[in-house]
Amino acid sequence: MKYKDGFKRYLSVMAKIGQECAELRINNKCSESDKRLKIFYGFMEISKTLDSLKLNYKFMRLSAPKSVKESKYIEYHFFVYLQEVYSLKEKIISYLNVIQKLFTKKIKSNKQEIENNFKPLFELVSDSLDNLTDIRNSHIHQKTYMENDLSWSLNYDFLKNLGYSEYKDMANISNKKTRLKYKNILKTNCKNINQMINMYFSLLVDSDLINVILTDDKK
Repeated sequence: MKYKDGFKRYLSVMAKIGQECAELRINNKCSESDKRLKIFYGFMEISKTLDSLKLNYKFMRLSAPKSVKESKYIEYHFFVYLQEVYSLKEKIISYLNVIQKLFTKKIKSNKQEIENNFKPLFELVSDSLDNLTDIRNSHIHQKTYMENDLSWSLNYDFLKNLGYSEYKDMANISNKKTRLKYKNILKTNCKNINQMINMYFSLLVDSDLINVILTDDKK
């Protein structure tokens, strides 16, 4: 379990840099060019998106408010989840680009060699998240996710709300089945995302990239 605590280990590094950034803010010495701010802010964007994914999973486990149809509640939170996964991928790649550029500028080594060294990290992100983000961007895949479960939960709720009481039981059964299915999908995906995140940040910590980038900036 080499990568188990990767995020936690990187968080410790960011906590120290975050304190330095806070002092810069307090003393009105913030500069957009400050490498510490770029590294810290980028990490915080990723961290906030991870928190949103966890919150979304919690919502999926809760019942819908009485004023909201159960099927619409499930649909809304599932597609918000897909959007957050897409956002996570974009932020992780953007963060890696920032670190790569800072590292390249710092050590002034062969650019192509550095890109080759960073390539496995970019591939790790793509291999882990592409299938999930492709669902968001493909109507065909969205239909696959919806056609047998969520779409029929929406259909039964629609008929029930029009006054066709014979569909009430069908709507309740379908909603329970759909919620369980999508809750399990999110649970599995969250587990896979956490594994990727721990590996990603473990590699960043173990490579000592941040320390190398900031060596001359520490006072």
